[in-house]
Amino acid sequence: MTNVLHFIVPGNPQGKATARSSPYSIRPYTPDKTRDYMNLIKMFAQRAVTRDWNLTDVFVVQINAYFEIPKSWPKWRQQAAAEGLIPHTSKPDGDNITKAVCDALNGVVWTDDSRVYHKEIVKLYTDKEPCVEVTVWRKPTLTREVWLRIKKGG
Repeated sequence: MTNVLHFIVPGNPQGKATARSSPYSIRPYTPDKTRDYMNLIKMFAQRAVTRDWNLTDVFVVQINAYFEIPKSWPKWRQQAAAEGLIPHTSKPDGDNITKAVCDALNGVVWTDDSRVYHKEIVKLYTDKEPCVEVTVWRKPTLTREVWLRIKKGG
């Protein structure tokens, strides 16, 4: 049974934009750019999920967001960023990237992102192609039978 899921979403990392309102509708809507990005994440996740993946377990998520190094920076700063010495500290913020990824994985990797009990995000620069790298660890839900087996020592 697979307990780790790993996939890479190519392209510039994006955060989940705030829902917008229309003067013609009461309901807020997700901007097209955000919806398209979340569909891209979902597509790569669907390719990575195996048949034995259980959506109702609990999960840990690690997100590494890799951003392009600004060409306007001096060479020494570009090199330092490529070596991981300068973290990415501008927009989009990590919370919004995490929200985009976790919401996109609803119904594909887990039933709902409320099943995630631990999330980590790292924002870095890269001299390669920008992308978002997602790793999900699945932890089986503790059932009464499993708990009793643990209590008996085996």
